[in-house]
Amino acid sequence: MMAKIVVALGGNALGKSPQEQLELVKNTAKSLVGLITKGHEIVISHGNGPQVGSINLGLNYAAEHNQGPAFPFAECGRNESSLHRLSITRKLTK
Repeated sequence: MMAKIVVALGGNALGKSPQEQLELVKNTAKSLVGLITKGHEIVISHGNGPQVGSINLGLNYAAEHNQGPAFPFAECGRNESSLHRLSITRKLTK
């Protein structure tokens, strides 16, 4: 029986810009696919603090300049987590 492995990706490991995030996720996915191919079961956990902070700052700036609604920090985190999961899933299934 192969190992059950928990992979924890810290928010800082996922990049500071959307382009950097996609490149880092692509590289990480290659390693994860290698583990899956060998028969390991994996669980992926990820942080997102830096990304949520950037999103929150941008949305607050937009709201202050009447360019959109303000979003609570927790909402930014929830939305950003969905983007991380989507990015990782897409790279794993390619």
